[in-house]
Amino acid sequence: MLDTHFHLDFLPRFSRTVLIDGLSARNVEIVAQTVVPTDFEAVPGVRSAVGYHPWYVDDGGLDAFEAALQQTRFVGEVGLDFAPRHMDSADLQVDVFRRVMAVTCDAAASRGVQYVASIHAVRSVTAVLDVLEELRVVERGVVPIIHWFSGTSDELTRHIRTGGHISINPRMLETKRGRAYVSQVPADRLLLETDLPSSPGNHDPRSLADEVSTSLRGVVEKLTELRDEDMAAVIAENEARLFA
Repeated sequence: MLDTHFHLDFLPRFSRTVLIDGLSARNVEIVAQTVVPTDFEAVPGVRSAVGYHPWYVDDGGLDAFEAALQQTRFVGEVGLDFAPRHMDSADLQVDVFRRVMAVTCDAAASRGVQYVASIHAVRSVTAVLDVLEELRVVERGVVPIIHWFSGTSDELTRHIRTGGHISINPRMLETKRGRAYVSQVPADRLLLETDLPSSPGNHDPRSLADEVSTSLRGVVEKLTELRDEDMAAVIAENEARLFA
């Protein structure tokens, strides 16, 4: 079972190996997001992703981002956040996101491998999709996953029609709209995530491993109930197709 959006960079370095070992004992793997490209490092036993979170964008990290693309085919966390407190940087966010996705497409072409991007889209799904479609990312070998999708039904339909995926965490299933969304999306576009931990800190790695495992299995059980099909098998196929 794979957590496609986990913040390993929010844990102190000394506890990361303990967490990874604990997850492995529970048959769980992670895609480790980063919020700034200079924090990227290839970690044994982990799918390490290079990110440039919209809260932290500037013009200074693009070279580091592009360099990291030669060490991984996983991108995240990147995207746009148009919540009121982040609107002052909206233009810069769009510029950096466009450049990040453009160099990711270039890397996919030059290396001849498929890239997978985990995308933050808060009050900005249309703007995110505009960039993805402008760059033709799916056609150019990049699979976009909007994590914790919170847009409109029309935006979700547009995202799926253009080749996108969504990753689901327990909080998404707490709302009527979230449950409706995961019921309408084609099964082969669904993935799992926890978005844990929620913030940097001295988290207990053993407790966190338990929480991740319990959360992922709970999401699969709820999806199976909502869709009336064995979603464990479907999710496993989706994970293998994108992340193997």
